Amino acid sequence: MKWLISILCLGFLLPASAARAQLAAPNDAGVSMGHLHLIVPDVESAKKFWVAMGATPVKFASGEAMKFRGVLVLLRKGEATGGTEGSVVNHIGFTVPNVQESVAKWKAAGVHVEPGTRPQQAYVYTPDNLVKIEILETPTLSVPIASHHVHFFVDEASVPEIKSWYAKTFGAIPGKRGQFEADDLPGINLTFSKSDTPTVPTKGRAL
Repeated sequence: MKWLISILCLGFLLPASAARAQLAAPNDAGVSMGHLHLIVPDVESAKKFWVAMGATPVKFASGEAMKFRGVLVLLRKGEATGGTEGSVVNHIGFTVPNVQESVAKWKAAGVHVEPGTRPQQAYVYTPDNLVKIEILETPTLSVPIASHHVHFFVDEASVPEIKSWYAKTFGAIPGKRGQFEADDLPGINLTFSKSDTPTVPTKGRAL
């Protein structure tokens, strides 16, 4: 299970700074969602994309981060071995007050957007087409966009073990998100789905 640790970058590992201002308060185990770390071929292009999505650039240690409600997105220049699809983490998720309004704005900014299965869902892809991002709708959301979930695709037999591991190790609350098995941590939902095809670990990939 150690390979799962890299997916969650914990709030208590982050320095106390303005970058932490919108992260969720930690649970009783001292844990909250911290950041997503992406390997990108072009940092400037990636920054423009995340700003178009609604991020605010902030200083983070000696570099910069893209700040959203509930998560920081860190960018590191490099060549990934592959994207999120086909790996254990199939995609990440954000939520907005109105999906169709956000989609119209993103398309106008040149963002690669694909429709979901319903009007309240869409998929966005980073400029390198390596990171898949699900967009869901929360009409009562008080900010333009916020972190929502990380969606794991694993073999069916592993789901109970993974749920239990996150609960025991990080104090996650086991439950469901719709039809999916899930764990909740401050700032993030961890969603687990059965994969019909084998997936690979995330090491070396874009996320």
